[in-house]
Amino acid sequence: MRWNPIWIMLLSLKLHAMSAVDNVDVAPDVDPPPYSLPADGLPVGQLVGNEWQGDAAVSTLFQCEPAEGECIDLMTVRPVGTLATGIQYYEEGERYDVYRSSVTGIGYVLGIQDFEDNRFKPVNQLQQELQLYPFPGSSRLSATRGVRARMRFITTGEQLQTGVTATLSLPIAQISARNGRFSVVAPVVLHRMTIRIQPQGCSVVSGASEPVMLGKVWAGSLPEVGSVYGNGSATISLSCDKGVVLHAVMTDQSQKGNLSDILNLTPDSTATGVGIQFVRDDGNVIRYGPDASAQGTLNQWRIEQAQYDQQILTVPLMARYIRTGPITAGSANGIASITFSYQ
Repeated sequence: MRWNPIWIMLLSLKLHAMSAVDNVDVAPDVDPPPYSLPADGLPVGQLVGNEWQGDAAVSTLFQCEPAEGECIDLMTVRPVGTLATGIQYYEEGERYDVYRSSVTGIGYVLGIQDFEDNRFKPVNQLQQELQLYPFPGSSRLSATRGVRARMRFITTGEQLQTGVTATLSLPIAQISARNGRFSVVAPVVLHRMTIRIQPQGCSVVSGASEPVMLGKVWAGSLPEVGSVYGNGSATISLSCDKGVVLHAVMTDQSQKGNLSDILNLTPDSTATGVGIQFVRDDGNVIRYGPDASAQGTLNQWRIEQAQYDQQILTVPLMARYIRTGPITAGSANGIASITFSYQ
């Protein structure tokens, strides 16, 4: 994924008349290479990239008219972005609320400080207003005030969109300067940016549509409800990018809402009183879930993390019949799908 230069626009204001300075360029010191991210998202609240996205610095954002002298006694900021509910990012003992960008799966955090202060402050939703000036050790009145602003990009958990995405310009905060008679406001705007996501993932190399044969089973092999019999097997192999953590979920295609560990028979099956179970190589019986690759899908399980590019990861499965009630002889077939998730 590649971040093109990102802009924070801070408009310079005068307390009696508004004027604009040049836009402030907020971009990495070195243009970063494209990022490769897992196709089904990083864990919620994870940092994207290694650096704060530049340092937007405006030494004179607000200025008093000469006749007013030192007229600024308060400067504050408040967020106007859309909160990514319940997601925070922590750094150097500070908690940052995460706000949504227009790119699915990626949000941002915002830090701002007075131009002469030495500590960035997180701009959080629960604050009515965050005071930037006066700050400890500063004067109480000023004729001019400036700010510094920076941001980081944070994952919000949704599945990342592949390819190139152009975002919209977003207002993300408002900075106010005041005295006892009047106040003025300067917007902070995240300008358009282009993001390229190169998804990490896996490709199936064998076993994609492998039938599992259980053969003929006599009723006497399943003497009571809960009895199991059979030892069918299948193995799916995938070639994965380095760092991908492979997960999977199986879905009962005859009854997609099935969340149990018993696969229903297909409607054209003539046998009754039996179901089918799949067992992982660790001995755990698989419970079925939705046909979805999103991180955290119900009954999704972790398989393995690829340690190098094009590593072959295998998913061995064992199938067996399980008795569920009075048995009627006949055909007993089931259809299950497996959906892989690349995290």
